[in-house]
Amino acid sequence: MIVLLLLAPLAYRGALFTRIVAYPFAAIMLLNGIGHLAGSVYLGRWAPGATTAPLLLIASIWLLINVKEKTEN
Repeated sequence: MIVLLLLAPLAYRGALFTRIVAYPFAAIMLLNGIGHLAGSVYLGRWAPGATTAPLLLIASIWLLINVKEKTEN
């Protein structure tokens, strides 16, 4: 979290490095959210992390959309 906080000024400026790193980070967040929800379905009970999984999904999709928009401009 501290590393992400330190990278925030670069991200707001749209630095190339942060756009390149954003894609795999968003993909990991997306897979993590899907994994927690799929684990809950598979186990038939509320698995740890399933409560915040929708937030991970929304944040990762938002990040992917915004990085794509910044890249196109």
